[in-house]
Amino acid sequence: MKAVILGGAGEVGSEVTRDLARDGAFDELVVADLDEGRARTLVDEFDGAGIRAVGLDLHDREAALALLEGADVLMNCTSFVLFDTVIDLAIEARVDYADLISEPTDAQARAAREAGITAISGLGATPGLSNVLVRHAAEELEEIAEVHISWVSFRTIAPTPGLLDTILWETSENCETRGFFQNGRFERAAFLDGSRLVTFADPVGPQRVYYLPHPRSRRCRETSRRCATARSAEAGGRRSWTTCGCSAAMACWPRTAWR
Repeated sequence: MKAVILGGAGEVGSEVTRDLARDGAFDELVVADLDEGRARTLVDEFDGAGIRAVGLDLHDREAALALLEGADVLMNCTSFVLFDTVIDLAIEARVDYADLISEPTDAQARAAREAGITAISGLGATPGLSNVLVRHAAEELEEIAEVHISWVSFRTIAPTPGLLDTILWETSENCETRGFFQNGRFERAAFLDGSRLVTFADPVGPQRVYYLPHPRSRRCRETSRRCATARSAEAGGRRSWTTCGCSAAMACWPRTAWR
């Protein structure tokens, strides 16, 4: 089996490459990165055959498609801003696909099915877990008025191109996917809207959270039909009453606080 790892020499991509190389499930690993030198340095960590480095600019579509010939899996570890480009490549090449973070559209999901490939998006810290918990809670409750999903992240201050892309996107005035569902409609939110104080477990404690763009809120109503058509106790009828506020607080904690 052959796997192509796009962005395979990046901060996260290099760890994905190492995991796949140690796992041994693939006969051939291709580490494709814009920085070919860095990719070669990473590949040099492994003495065995079956892993090679390739310099690739994703704007060269023909070169990217040629690289995917004979591949079984395309692992996308590039910046999320390249998501549309990469999943379109996987669909055209008919190669199974996975990525770290993305917001696939219904049209892209249909195109993947029509191409006969499996496409798994968002293999991040908690891939889909929040929405599974929402569905479980919804099935146990008699009525649902609101759903709020909040999380806090711990990370050291280590600037990377991917992190910069993410921050610029999340805080942009033109971000169309930052918001929440209310009364059956997606409502856009401005940066720093939705401020709430949430108490997390120690040692994090109370943190102020804000609406951020994330598939959790947009996909919540698809995860559970009860969230999509929650019953309103006041009206006594069925209506889409979901206010799924997907919010996040980013916290930097010294490593000593976690020892």
